[in-house]
Amino acid sequence: MRKVDDDGGGSGGGSDAIYKWVDINWTFTEPSPAGLVKGFEVVIYTGTDPTDTSKYLKSPERGLLATDRRLVTTYSYRTYTAAPTNVNAAVRVVYPDGKSAWVATTSSLAPATPPVTAYQSDNLIPNPTSELGAVVGYAGQLVVNDATNAYAGNYCRKLDASATNQTALTPVIPCIYGDQFSFDGYVKGSNGTVAAQLVLKFYDASGATVGTSTSVAFAGAVYQTMTPFRGAAGSSAVGVQAFVQASTTGAGQFLYFDNLSLRRAVKFNHMETDGGFRAANALKNLLGTGTTADRAFYVGNCDPNTLGGAPKISCLTITRRRWDTTLKIGRLELSLTPSGAPTTDNLDGMRPAKIVWYRQSIPGTTATLTLLDTTYPSMHDRLFANTTDSNAANTVTTTTTLIDGGISTGCPACLVTLYNAFGPSETHCFYAATGNGDGSALVDNGQTWPAGITGGSGGGAGGGGGGGGSCPAPWVLVDVIEAGVETRKRADALVAGDLVVTYHAGTSTRGRWPIKAVSTVEGQERWDVTFEDGLVLTDAVHHRFYLTDGRQVSIEDLQPGDIVAGDAPRVVVSAAYRDRGPVVAITVDMAYSYQTSGVLQSNLKAEG
Repeated sequence: MRKVDDDGGGSGGGSDAIYKWVDINWTFTEPSPAGLVKGFEVVIYTGTDPTDTSKYLKSPERGLLATDRRLVTTYSYRTYTAAPTNVNAAVRVVYPDGKSAWVATTSSLAPATPPVTAYQSDNLIPNPTSELGAVVGYAGQLVVNDATNAYAGNYCRKLDASATNQTALTPVIPCIYGDQFSFDGYVKGSNGTVAAQLVLKFYDASGATVGTSTSVAFAGAVYQTMTPFRGAAGSSAVGVQAFVQASTTGAGQFLYFDNLSLRRAVKFNHMETDGGFRAANALKNLLGTGTTADRAFYVGNCDPNTLGGAPKISCLTITRRRWDTTLKIGRLELSLTPSGAPTTDNLDGMRPAKIVWYRQSIPGTTATLTLLDTTYPSMHDRLFANTTDSNAANTVTTTTTLIDGGISTGCPACLVTLYNAFGPSETHCFYAATGNGDGSALVDNGQTWPAGITGGSGGGAGGGGGGGGSCPAPWVLVDVIEAGVETRKRADALVAGDLVVTYHAGTSTRGRWPIKAVSTVEGQERWDVTFEDGLVLTDAVHHRFYLTDGRQVSIEDLQPGDIVAGDAPRVVVSAAYRDRGPVVAITVDMAYSYQTSGVLQSNLKAEG
């Protein structure tokens, strides 16, 4: 670590902060197949223990790429506190299923025992690193406990090379015509003469072999990376199986395999990479739709330039399936059908929809609406059933049911918002037309109800990019002033005019500011954040917290080790989905923030 600027000045405007610039460098040689390392994390701390979060000068820097070897950043302290001494930096490696230990940057970043990945979700080889041991089935095929001959860890796969042996490492994996598979790993021989090959065999529906792809032979007494090779499924192939074999033999000799990788490649315009929707579409736009990649999870066909990637709700049809005024049961059928422009429908990566139910007094465009309840049915991604993307055969359908005492004479109406990985669609108003009965479609009237229908909330614009929330669960304690004394009060007991104790979002000044409005919002997605001292706070998804390094982070994006700001700064242990339920929407006048149990949270409600 090298200090590049020892400027004692702040950022201007009378700030009392002292900023220190640091230049952190490290070296690292990846000890596993290319692509196994996801990136790095860097922490700046005082003392000698990088695991002591109380000594952190800022939250760990995350999001560094696997190719990064340098970070230039700052830490700060206040003029009224002593300058930190013995300032150090440490780096750790981030793997798909874990992290290495922190390593001080005074030496090269080379953990003595790098973590060994036991499983990767997109790797079709069971137990690819062998570290699960000699378990039953293909995951244990050829596996031996032999740390001397393992590339990493304690286990590897050992093949008798005294004859031309060929052993399957996978069951038969379903495939279709045009699928491509990439196969690679590490290999060595017990001497320098025996050689290994990787083999892919393709089978038709009868089980007959209809194609074989074989890698070049690899020989050597030390581990080397086998050059990835590809095999493609022919027109009659319905399955593929991976093998290792001895191609050059020797009496009493063996071949050792480790860190094997088999991945399926698909077209970019029908895929999502492990970087997410945006990565897939960015690569698609940059490289063209004919480009292939090795990591595919599911079909991804969303255009970020249309509604920010959010779903096109005009593709939705709602059909009334039941309105039982005796048993008080309502059921609606929701169908998504691609339009004539399937690449901009954004019907992939779908999340549960939001259905706000109403009882419509009479069918038609002149009626009164009575609010009933809200349901959140799961929505499926659009199908790709044949080569015509916009064909009705690619429609997907789900149902949502409501049991409510308010279901009586009349018919159903609803406000509907669709969601996918990018965000919400527009919110549309669906009402029952004249003569509506079971089996009839509701009418989509866009973002407003017909002029003659009263009593319902209007729709709204959607679009990707995320929204905000400032809503704790009803039982969360908010820091307030009562009778001139600082205390805490349940969120559901707050009223307009109550004074919260907080820090002004613009000036960071601590003081008291009035609550402008309070309301309860039902059926919201709620998350728990747990801190090292045992405190658990429950808030709506997208609720933002202030960190001690000045960032604002949504609850679902908080990471272990993050330090939240406030009267009682706390270290995050975890953030996890809890349930759906009511939250309390709080609008704080002027300050745009409030505290819960001394934790500073952003208030996103605008003034005015």
